[in-house]
Amino acid sequence: MPPTKRPLGSPREQRAALLAALRRLFPIVHMEWSDANWLLIEGVTSGEPELSPIYDALCAYRGFDCFHKSARKLKCDFHVPACRLILEYDERQHFTIPRAISLRHYPKNAKVAFDVDRWIGLCEQIRCVDKAPPFRDEQRAYYDSARDLKGGENGFKMLRLKHGDFDWRVRHAAQELEKLLNL
Repeated sequence: MPPTKRPLGSPREQRAALLAALRRLFPIVHMEWSDANWLLIEGVTSGEPELSPIYDALCAYRGFDCFHKSARKLKCDFHVPACRLILEYDERQHFTIPRAISLRHYPKNAKVAFDVDRWIGLCEQIRCVDKAPPFRDEQRAYYDSARDLKGGENGFKMLRLKHGDFDWRVRHAAQELEKLLNL
């Protein structure tokens, strides 16, 4: 009889366990961090050429062009100042067709620390849909892209982890993070 897989628990439990693992490695870890000027998204064409093709492609997908709010301050799931790391913990709602579209428009030299092709494949496989508001998938895809691209441009290591890939409640979670971060 094959071993039964341990249930992962809720995303909230996993986030709390991931935070604990990060704090075992680093003295300072911020959650819901937004203390950087580059996290302010001022407009589609205001000096953000890397985001314009993404915005245009997302608008073309279903015709929504109202998903981008001007002067929006984004938050990052986790920020580790000691190694200039931003870590995003992606749950099911981040794996949508609009997210796959946005990822396909990343510059070839995008400075991200996750496998973009794998994320595209997961988006096409999971195909989550958030119905309220109707443009929410495009909005989330655009804001995720803004974090990724602007963070990398500002010298941050942009790492994304998929909920369910690893149980962060296990004893060796900090060692798994060390491997992921090449520490």
